Amino acid sequence: MRRFHMKDWGGMEGAVWNTSLGLQQHHQIKSHILCTQALNRIPAEMIENIPIERFRYYYPYLGLTKEKKLKLDKKGGNPYSFSLSQRLLKGEFRLYHCHTMQRMAAMVRYAAKRRGLPYVISLHGGQFAVPRTEIDSLIKPLKNTLNAGKAIDLLLQPQKVLADASGIICIGYNEYLETRLRFPDKPVIYLPNGVNSRYFSTPVTLDVRQHLHIPKSRQLLLSVGRIDSQKNQLMLIDLLNRLHASGDDQYQLILAGPVIQSSYLSLLLSRIERYKLQAYVTIIPGIEPDNQLLPALYQQSSCFLLASTHEPFGIVVLEAWSAGLPVVASRIGSLVHLIRHNDDGLLFNPDNLDSLQANVSKILNSVSFANRLIKSGLARVDSEYCWSRVVSRLQAFYRTVEDWHYSR
Repeated sequence: MRRFHMKDWGGMEGAVWNTSLGLQQHHQIKSHILCTQALNRIPAEMIENIPIERFRYYYPYLGLTKEKKLKLDKKGGNPYSFSLSQRLLKGEFRLYHCHTMQRMAAMVRYAAKRRGLPYVISLHGGQFAVPRTEIDSLIKPLKNTLNAGKAIDLLLQPQKVLADASGIICIGYNEYLETRLRFPDKPVIYLPNGVNSRYFSTPVTLDVRQHLHIPKSRQLLLSVGRIDSQKNQLMLIDLLNRLHASGDDQYQLILAGPVIQSSYLSLLLSRIERYKLQAYVTIIPGIEPDNQLLPALYQQSSCFLLASTHEPFGIVVLEAWSAGLPVVASRIGSLVHLIRHNDDGLLFNPDNLDSLQANVSKILNSVSFANRLIKSGLARVDSEYCWSRVVSRLQAFYRTVEDWHYSR
């Protein structure tokens, strides 16, 4: 994978870590996590008997500043790593599982072809339908730079990583349908992420309001996700302002997640100041996955909000369901297939503040309706999204991939 850092956690890191643990505990499959040193310079460490190796890397662009490099490290980076490439060629591996695309996937493809081994690609969303705004955001740090890696690109051919893969895993249903169409003769599976439901459902003693200095009388509206224009937290601030304008000032909005775009954080702060909501919005810039504050936030909030403009899967929905928190999310991408409207959650029309407010009000104004959504969400987690189930399907897919690869 591109990076792995316990203090800068996301859905991909959670998926890699939990499947590695599950494969080891239940199927005696040993995983090695290989990545670059982006955001974490520790070259090697062992956590719960899983080796994590990090390698030096570089972005082959002339004129790339340290500030731009950090932005690429946080999101969208497309590096090469010669030392990681050598590790792939020399390690005693049976199968490669790649959780990133572009150049790093090309290094996996090269090693796999040289050694005659199968490799699997996990598509963590947006491979075929990334919004233009998201693409512009990803390539912005490369403005006014010169690509000096064209020769290596020609050699490793990143554009062929999907065509030559022995199997493809899709966490989003829309992407799964498109992948099946493009690669009808290849093993392809729809395998959503799982969730450690017990972690989020086990009651915690931490009092969120006291910890964050929020008045006890306020209800908490929670959104968990990186501070990034893709997550569209601006819309949630507009919602809070709309609630306050109608005389309803009992709500506190909590935005929890690592800051990926500092410019977007500035925009959020400016909007909060303009609406004079400084005392009603709490921004928590990142929470480590084992911090008791995270399950406490889910358990003590009244409603979970996800206003993303682009969402490959939405693991935070599973976390909210596990904690017994009703969910309101954008009617976009895989969220349409994940959430059953009016059954285990509510979907609002993107960029429509009236739709968002109407759906949130349905939950806040009816305890019985909110409880019905909670009950259905908990049932979905138990039946479909526990990690043991996900890992068992992954292990079976590995066997299918090996059979397909060696039978050609």
